Amino acid sequence: MKSWTHTKTAVVAGTTMFLLIITIALAGRAVHSARAARYPNLQGAWEGTLEIPQGKVRMTLNLARTNGSYAASADCADYGLKNIPVSKIVYDYPAFHFEMKAFGGGAYDGKLNPRADEMSGQWKQGSATVPLVFRPATNLNSETLSEDAYAPRADSDVQGVWQGTLKAPGGVALRINFKIAERPPGTFQLRMDSLDQGAKDMAASSVNYQDHVLQAEFDSFKGSFEGRVDSEEMAGAFKQAGISLPLTLRRADAAEQAEQEPVKNYYTGRDGLPGHWEGTLNARTAGQFHLLFNIAQLPDGSFSATLASPDQMTNEIPATTVQHTPPNVRIEWNGIGGSFNGTLKNGKLTGTWRQGGASFPLSLNRG
Repeated sequence: MKSWTHTKTAVVAGTTMFLLIITIALAGRAVHSARAARYPNLQGAWEGTLEIPQGKVRMTLNLARTNGSYAASADCADYGLKNIPVSKIVYDYPAFHFEMKAFGGGAYDGKLNPRADEMSGQWKQGSATVPLVFRPATNLNSETLSEDAYAPRADSDVQGVWQGTLKAPGGVALRINFKIAERPPGTFQLRMDSLDQGAKDMAASSVNYQDHVLQAEFDSFKGSFEGRVDSEEMAGAFKQAGISLPLTLRRADAAEQAEQEPVKNYYTGRDGLPGHWEGTLNARTAGQFHLLFNIAQLPDGSFSATLASPDQMTNEIPATTVQHTPPNVRIEWNGIGGSFNGTLKNGKLTGTWRQGGASFPLSLNRG
């Protein structure tokens, strides 16, 4: 009986110690929560600029606070990227940390100043570390422009949508859109689309229009455009990396814009090519990338396709060529210099992805 009493006492003592540890942990959390409640409120949009060899990249961090906890997304207006999910946030004033798995595994470690109106730190991605300072957003040029903002107006020479084709080196034709808003009068915002590269709403860092000449700078990829505006045409040159290429843009035809796309059929049976396909590309040292092929059959029997890479935040890059001679499949994306060659068998696409002189095996299953 004595032995059982001793054992029981030991068990109770052990349980008490376990409960004590839990109590201490909960008390620690309560203290942290109480302290966190007094931290400066960071809710809102914060802007910063990454200076990388390729150019300047503006990042907007959108912070929302609910019941003391923060959630966030990020925008990179220079690349037309919106609502990039932030996967992790740690805020222990003055330290602030966040991570974005969907943006190449990037992470930020920063520190707030005493006024909580500036956050200085380091952006880390892969083996690179770059200084990054965030401040409350004031730059209208990072806004998303609605269609109403750039609808043509009789009192503006340039507001509207302008379309053209850039003949890039290697014989690649890239469709380019300029979407220009003038608000207030004499103040311009410009968003550029490179449709064949899947890049949309890339914001110009500066826009100037004087004496019928439009000048636009794109710090994010060290590019620029200068052209003369003559009613329905804007003729000039696009410059990047020391290369100057002629580019003529014309106002978008309203009737053409309103024209409906042909009906697309994304399923024609288990062994048919149309469908939504998913796979993972193992690019060795560059990492792994989730790829999505969206392949449709058009009313005339031909095919169309788009490519998306969520891990690189690219979406709906239209294919230049889609060829299907069962069981062989070839799809080309001239805008990014990529292609897929494979076979369709037993409901699976198996083949090789080629880009930039490199090739990697790629298998895709129906999504």
